[in-house]
Amino acid sequence: MGLIFSQKQLPCWGVWKIEETIEELLAYFSDTTPFFSFLNSKAPENRKKEWLACRILLNQLLGREVLISYHSTGAPYPEDLSCYISFSHTKGYVAVIWHPDYPVGIDIEYK
Repeated sequence: MGLIFSQKQLPCWGVWKIEETIEELLAYFSDTTPFFSFLNSKAPENRKKEWLACRILLNQLLGREVLISYHSTGAPYPEDLSCYISFSHTKGYVAVIWHPDYPVGIDIEYK
């Protein structure tokens, strides 16, 4: 796993350096069926890895698997509405933040 840093205090957040293949990333999930549509899309491989890594990192920070949907604005949210989340990605890295009670945001940029 390419976890670089994580903070367990609220808001909880983490940063991951993506070094895995898509197959290795998929191995983190108990059910990959919800991902078939996106993984079969024409999105570039690096974007697919970022998409999966964000979900893995969130699951690890939460300590359980959640499915992600998107608001009409493009903002992600867990389908069980258990918390507020934000994802960011850049050139082989992803960052995730969550809080149970308050909206959060995170941004990561590669220099």
